[in-house]
Amino acid sequence: MHTFTEVVNFGGGFVDELNAALPPGTPPAVPVAPPPEFIPAGEQVELEPLAAGTHLFECLIHPWMRTTVEQT
Repeated sequence: MHTFTEVVNFGGGFVDELNAALPPGTPPAVPVAPPPEFIPAGEQVELEPLAAGTHLFECLIHPWMRTTVEQT
């Protein structure tokens, strides 16, 4: 199970044990529009059109899974 959540900042997720994989003191990620949508592993998600600019997405279960989308 994963989330594909747009966040204000990359950071820790909501599974404390998995946040241990991040550098100590990493602040939590702040979702843009909670709640996160849960996505089974191997599935796909389709997004609504994004506004122009930089968008950060993170799995809030596995917080090292991150991507940045540049929308023009």
